[in-house]
Amino acid sequence: MTGSTILAALRGEIDQTTVPGHCAVHGEFVIRQFLGSDGSVVGELARCAQCAEDARVADEKSRQAEDRRKRFADADVPLRFRACTFSSFDPARAGDQAPMAATVCDEVRSYARGLPGHLKTGRSIALIGSTGTAKTHLAVAALKLAILQGLTARYATVGDMIATIRGTWDRDGDLTEAQARALFQTPDLLVLDEIGAEQKGSDHELGLLAGIIDHRYRNLRPTIFVSNVGLPELRKYLGERVLSRLMDNGGRVLTFRWQDHRANGARR
Repeated sequence: MTGSTILAALRGEIDQTTVPGHCAVHGEFVIRQFLGSDGSVVGELARCAQCAEDARVADEKSRQAEDRRKRFADADVPLRFRACTFSSFDPARAGDQAPMAATVCDEVRSYARGLPGHLKTGRSIALIGSTGTAKTHLAVAALKLAILQGLTARYATVGDMIATIRGTWDRDGDLTEAQARALFQTPDLLVLDEIGAEQKGSDHELGLLAGIIDHRYRNLRPTIFVSNVGLPELRKYLGERVLSRLMDNGGRVLTFRWQDHRANGARR
């Protein structure tokens, strides 16, 4: 049926009638037929309405899945951590501290589920503890849950973030400094890993870090800070002002107080 026939039918310029139709999946439905001036059928809408709705829903699900795939690719999560989810986190690998590990996992999951609301307050969290305690695992799990909720997200180590921004100072770079900063300033959620890994960051590097954090703070964009250093060292590295902003609006520091789960796994 031509587009002009459909438009004429919608304007009431063509007579219509209905006849019964049968769908192999959904059973009986109504076929709309459009009649010419001599009473002959010039077109019809013969598709089962439920089939059409099912196709629309499938197309929408496919579009949403493709959108999630794109947003996850844009998040730049390293290959090693791409399979990390809350369900794949095993508290038992924390040994005697398994109950504590399970509690921390629940708290990070709860935070991630609340991220759409955190965009109204800019609430952030920090995950700190020794190496191998699955801090990055849970941070990436939170990032993936953010994407499932329709948000944008990005993962970066402090070193990679600073290197990306500094790389724009080369005239042959693909990005301007403003574009590079935007990679870390604009996502709804930023997972910032390896904070304090290099204890002696230059004043300029620390200034770049503080600038990104400050921009996100002022624009109510949550950040998950991940660090292998303790709270005193984190305070010294970030500075009191930045740490204070982390704690604003219900921000929390979650400490992973168990041994290296990779070592425990090796012993098993």
